[in-house]
Amino acid sequence: MHIRTACLLVALWTFTTLLGCPDNRGSFTPLPKLKFTDITLSQSRANTGDKIEIAWDYENADLLEQQSVQGIGLLLQGLSLTEAVRLENQERSFKFEFWGPITVVLMAEDEDTIDDDSKTADSVAFDILLDEDSHLTLHYRPVNTATEVPGAPAAQSYSYPRLGASDFSTHQIRFSQFVGFFDRPSEANGLIDELTPFLDSDSAFRALSASVEESDAFTMKQGSGYQLISASVPSLGMSNAYVFGGAIAYDGEEIPIKAEDDPEFVGRHGGVLLFEPVFMAIPLLVGFKNQAYDIVDIQLGNLSQGFVATLTTGTLNNGGDLLRGIQGTVDIDSTSDGNSVGTISGTIKGANIGFGVTTLGGDIFDSIVHIENVEWSMPFLFDTDLNSRLAYAEG
Repeated sequence: MHIRTACLLVALWTFTTLLGCPDNRGSFTPLPKLKFTDITLSQSRANTGDKIEIAWDYENADLLEQQSVQGIGLLLQGLSLTEAVRLENQERSFKFEFWGPITVVLMAEDEDTIDDDSKTADSVAFDILLDEDSHLTLHYRPVNTATEVPGAPAAQSYSYPRLGASDFSTHQIRFSQFVGFFDRPSEANGLIDELTPFLDSDSAFRALSASVEESDAFTMKQGSGYQLISASVPSLGMSNAYVFGGAIAYDGEEIPIKAEDDPEFVGRHGGVLLFEPVFMAIPLLVGFKNQAYDIVDIQLGNLSQGFVATLTTGTLNNGGDLLRGIQGTVDIDSTSDGNSVGTISGTIKGANIGFGVTTLGGDIFDSIVHIENVEWSMPFLFDTDLNSRLAYAEG
C-alpha cells in the first residue's frame, strides 16, 4: 500500500512518471508506462447494501507488479481510510458492498515503484454517491486577480483554498455529505446541539480562518456555534440556520469511466493526487413566520489546509473587500415553519468570496473564489437530530 498521511485522517498519494532516454543518435524514445484504461462501473450512485462492481484493464499490463483498491470516507473531523485490498495481478475487477458515499482509489505498481512507499505507477480515483434526489452542487472559478484586478500583486494561486482545481477555469464539486438544519425557535440556544460533542462550542460552525499566515495554518477555528451576523457588532445577534456540505477533493487529469447510470461520469488519475476534506457552509438568518432568508456568510474551505474563503468575515490584504459580495441572484425556500422539519432548496448565482494570504514564501495577496452557481435541495432538520446525514469519528 503506497499511501502517506499528510495529517490526521488525510491521505497523500504520490506517483512517478517514466521519462525515457535518448538513443545513441540523440532521438527521444519514451519508455512504456503502466496506465489504467477501459474502466467500467456498475453504478455511480447507490443505496446502502447495493453491490458495486468495478472493472478495468491496463496499457502495458506486462509492467504490472502489484495492484490494490482502497476506499476513502468522509467524516466531520476529516478523512477515514479503509484498509487497502491487494489483488492478484491477473484480476481485472472488484466488488464491494456500498455503505455510504465513498471515494474509490485504484492503485498499480511497477518495478520502479513497488518498493517505494512514496510512489505509485498509476492511480485512478472516483466518487460513488448516495442515490437520492437531495444534492448540493457548486460551480466555482478561482479568480486570477493578477490579471483581472488592476494593480493587484502578480503572485496569485488557485490553491487557496485547495479544492482540487489545477487552473483558473471553472470547476465542479458534488458534495457527498450535506444537510440543512436550524436552531428550533422554541428551544434556541445558539448551538448546533448534535455537534457540540465534536466541535468547540465557543467558535462558529463550520470553520473560519483567523490569520492570513500560511505558516500558522491560517489559525483555523472550528466550532459548533451559530455564526454571528456581525463579528464587530455582536448585538445584532446570530444566524439560526445552515446549509452545509462536505466533500473529498483531489486533483489529477480527468479520465472517462463508463458508468451504467451516468454516460458522462469521470474520475481522475495520474501525477500527484492529494486527497483532502473540503466543505461549504452557508449560515442563514431565517424568519420562519414570513419565510424570509438572509445570507449571513458563505464559507468555502479546506480543513487540512486551514484556509477558508468567506463572504463577510476575515482579513484581506490588498483591497479584496472591494471584490467580495453577491453580484447575482439568490433564491431560497423551505417547507419548514420552525416547529417541524422539512426541506430547504436554493441557488446563489454570482458571488465572490475570499481571504488574505501570506504564503510560506512571503508572497502577499488576496485569494478570491468566484461562485458561478451553487444549487441545493436537502433535508432541513432540527439541529438536535441530523438524522445520520453526517458521519463522526468517536472519541
